[in-house]
Amino acid sequence: MKILFVLGNGFDLSLGMKSKYSDFFSHFNCANHESVLIKDIKAKIKNDYENWADLELALGKYTEEINTIEEFDEVLDCFKDSLADYLKEEEEKLDFDSIDFSSLQNYLIYFERNLPPADKQIINTHKHKWASKEVSIEICTFNYTYILDRIFKDYEQNNFIGTHKNHSKYYLKGLTHIHGYYDKDMVLGVNDTSQIGNLNFRDDLDITDSLVKEQTNIANKYLIENQFKKQIINSNVIIIFGSSIGDTDKIWWERIGERLKGDCYLVIFTLGKEISPRHRQKMVRSERKMRKYFLDKTKLNEKEKSSISQKIIIRFNSDFLKFPLIVPTSE
Repeated sequence: MKILFVLGNGFDLSLGMKSKYSDFFSHFNCANHESVLIKDIKAKIKNDYENWADLELALGKYTEEINTIEEFDEVLDCFKDSLADYLKEEEEKLDFDSIDFSSLQNYLIYFERNLPPADKQIINTHKHKWASKEVSIEICTFNYTYILDRIFKDYEQNNFIGTHKNHSKYYLKGLTHIHGYYDKDMVLGVNDTSQIGNLNFRDDLDITDSLVKEQTNIANKYLIENQFKKQIINSNVIIIFGSSIGDTDKIWWERIGERLKGDCYLVIFTLGKEISPRHRQKMVRSERKMRKYFLDKTKLNEKEKSSISQKIIIRFNSDFLKFPLIVPTSE
């Protein structure tokens, strides 16, 4: 059995890192950039975007204001450098010693414990097909930080995570940074050329290799995009946590949608409107809406969407991947 965890910015936020776009914007807006072009983009890019994907779409549209490759490089390089410096500084503020990372073991092995009973039963029945067999866990993060690398710094030497109550042994088989790191191979931009506002730039490889995410990964020559594709194709369960499932990563939602036509379930842990336990039945409305939101990001036809919708489990506002603090014992 193969389980794939796809982690977005919500993971870093769960550790207390200030990595929302609104957190960064204050840093970017106060940075000492004096060029007319940079001042203009700072004035036009809003500080009230909810998600990073909204900002990436805005960057693609802003190319309408740019005329040359030199201007394009100035804008994108400035933005990426500012973001990288900010994330590095914020990561260094984290107190890793105060976080109980041993709880991560149970999150990875027993993620279904964070689901309501009916959904938990579905996943347990699915997992039971691989009872007493080896289970491979792979993690793909969309984040630029080294947080996961620090957590799993020894996984290449000892990748055993633990044993499930069904006697399956769990091993961490891979950790992928599909968008690179803040100090190397950063991938920031749009999903495809249709999201580039400047029509003249859409056929310019010098632009698209830097702004279209899949092309940027190919240009980086580390085959990371192929690795993520294989992880999706081979997965039996895919868990998305902390991602806005935005349009600038649509290529990956399309591929996950295709995989759901096979022997695979998708679990999405996300935020949602709080609903009183008295009216819990209303939660299914939000689940339907979120399920449709994801399916509309795919290339599946209506018949296919209807067929696989039951294989998508939505969980709002759970405690999944929330790490308890380690309280020092008094001597």
